[in-house]
Amino acid sequence: MPSECTPRFLASDNTSGICPEAMQYLLEANQADDLAYGNDRWTARAADRFREMFDYDCDVFFVFNGTAANSLALSAMGRSYHSVICHELAHIETDECGGP
Repeated sequence: MPSECTPRFLASDNTSGICPEAMQYLLEANQADDLAYGNDRWTARAADRFREMFDYDCDVFFVFNGTAANSLALSAMGRSYHSVICHELAHIETDECGGP
């Protein structure tokens, strides 16, 4: 465990270590073979937890990073010829402008 004086880098999800609980689940998931591409029991369990938390029978789409999540969400909200109005320093403008 880092001391209180150890700097923490929170600029991205890949600059810090994984929390112990998440690592434990990864180790458990790594013990056996399973179906791929979202057809596995782990994905089903996670999607069910989201439905339970939101108390809504929603579709859940897991993506690999924040840029993919933002692009997917924004594309679902508008057409290809629409625009997004945001602050000039918004993450989608400074780091993701022109995403798919």
